[in-house]
Amino acid sequence: MQFLGAINVPYAIAAAIGALSSGSLRSVLLLVVGLANLSQFLKDLHAHRQGRWTRRLTFITVVDGAFALVCLALVALLW
Repeated sequence: MQFLGAINVPYAIAAAIGALSSGSLRSVLLLVVGLANLSQFLKDLHAHRQGRWTRRLTFITVVDGAFALVCLALVALLW
């Protein structure tokens, strides 16, 4: 688990580029980042239902859900 932060760095960079870019590049990058975080959010919820939930995962789940929501909302507004 401790190495997953490094995996998320490219997503954060893609989101920043997407937010600062214009046109279709912005939409595509924000869509990719939003879907990546949405899939992780769904896996977090699955872990909760399977009894593998820990208090530490609460923050991660909230961040995954919020980031997905913001990115996908921006895509919807820009489309």
